Amino acid sequence: MIAILSRFLFIPAFYFCAKYGDKGWMILLTSLLGVSNGYLTVCVLTVAPKGYKGPEQNALGNLLVLCLYVVYLQE
Repeated sequence: MIAILSRFLFIPAFYFCAKYGDKGWMILLTSLLGVSNGYLTVCVLTVAPKGYKGPEQNALGNLLVLCLYVVYLQE
């Protein structure tokens, strides 16, 4: 939960970097945003099915992967 909420700090960081910073800071912020996005996605995909047992666990894992795939296809 802290990792998700801390991503809101990227909003003012990107604003001040775009206004006052140079390209190096923007590259660093973009890289950190991408890494945190990947990390949080993996956390959700691995933790969410653990709350279920049996066939529901497998079905939920498959549903999460399908939803992630559909979202990436729309981009």
